[in-house]
Amino acid sequence: MNKITVLVLVLALALTLTASAESMDLTGTWVLEKVLMEDTELNPAVLGISITLELKDDGTFVFSGSTRETDTENTDQNIVGTWAIENDFLALTNREDSSVINGSYSAEDDRLVISDEMSTIVLGREGEVVVEGPELPPSPVAAEGEEAFFGTWRMCATSFSGIYLPLPDNETNETLILNSGTCIMIVKDPNTGEFVETVLNTRFMDGSLGLYNYEYSYDVATPGTLWLTDAGTLCLTTDYDFTYYFSKVE
Repeated sequence: MNKITVLVLVLALALTLTASAESMDLTGTWVLEKVLMEDTELNPAVLGISITLELKDDGTFVFSGSTRETDTENTDQNIVGTWAIENDFLALTNREDSSVINGSYSAEDDRLVISDEMSTIVLGREGEVVVEGPELPPSPVAAEGEEAFFGTWRMCATSFSGIYLPLPDNETNETLILNSGTCIMIVKDPNTGEFVETVLNTRFMDGSLGLYNYEYSYDVATPGTLWLTDAGTLCLTTDYDFTYYFSKVE
């Protein structure tokens, strides 16, 4: 999922109100509480996203959004304009280009909700929303021998640029079957729905297990290197700043 895409949802989507906003006091400051994708609830801190929407008594609003692109770099966005309740929509009009943003209000839990086909963004009132800090990825540790890697492992998390994202336990997640000298990588093809197996060679060195496709190289670990972690999982490091984590299937 592209983090910028999630942030832009707040600037482009519409949803019918679940309860009439005419009688609701929506003034105040709203902050991003969570992001929902299908059946998965994602922590904004994990995604590196923060959003604040201030609805003022005078009918104006200030929107502030930030996404973490790297460990040391953020992308910020600020929008000002006017807000009003129109036909059971919370309508936000951008002062710069007069574009209108429509959102919904849920009276049941006092939340602003914005959705599209892929995800839903939920904002709660400032002071009532608690967003826990991001979960830190486990650290690689050296294994004493190749046998420590043997077994079946299923992907359970990913990380990119310091952002650690746990995944729901799903039998369709990428699977690794490790034995002496070989790794069978099983991936579900998103187009056909079929599972595709790739057999790779492995080489134990300095506490890690390199994965090699000897059709391309005997010297460069491709697609990457496997390490055990201090959390009892397996991690696959790559040359593209991505790390994939696997839990053992008992």
